[in-house]
Amino acid sequence: MDDVQAMLRLAFQTDNRVTYPISASGSGGIEAAVLNPLEAGDEAIVCVNGFFSERMAVIAERTPAKIHRLEAPYGTTVDPEDVRRAGKGRKIKFVGLAHGETSTGVIQNIDLYRQVADELGALLVVDAVATLAGVPLNVDKQRIDICFSGTQKAISAPPGMSPITINARAEEVLRTRKSPVQSWYFDMTTA
Repeated sequence: MDDVQAMLRLAFQTDNRVTYPISASGSGGIEAAVLNPLEAGDEAIVCVNGFFSERMAVIAERTPAKIHRLEAPYGTTVDPEDVRRAGKGRKIKFVGLAHGETSTGVIQNIDLYRQVADELGALLVVDAVATLAGVPLNVDKQRIDICFSGTQKAISAPPGMSPITINARAEEVLRTRKSPVQSWYFDMTTA
């Protein structure tokens, strides 16, 4: 596992301690990335511009947190200004989006969302299922708090693993949860 973690750190371009493959498809990665930080009383923004970012919103809406969906027509990006407006005056736990939306092929500029997430004091949760190892992505440089992928796309490996990485800031959020993670299988608070 040490070798696998080292290789995944290279792929994600990160030094994050918590970096490993979850035994699940990319959808399991979505679930782990969304369920672990969210609990009752939290608010999050999910950018929806395709089938898989829609899945992130649906999973988030199954938590007790209040989810603000920001939708853009398929084939376009969600405007970071809309994210800024939606979060204004709210305590947003995370901003979630698909770096590359599999269903449309649209790539979103992570840096613009990082800037808005910083203004909101929010974590940035990124779905890189379609982009990791295929489109430039640097988790540490772009300061992505939680990033997950899948093995069956640009990594070109058999399906069934969802690499995930969590930075120290997000680890602290998980450590200070007041309630158990809704999923036993994807609970990362013990990592």
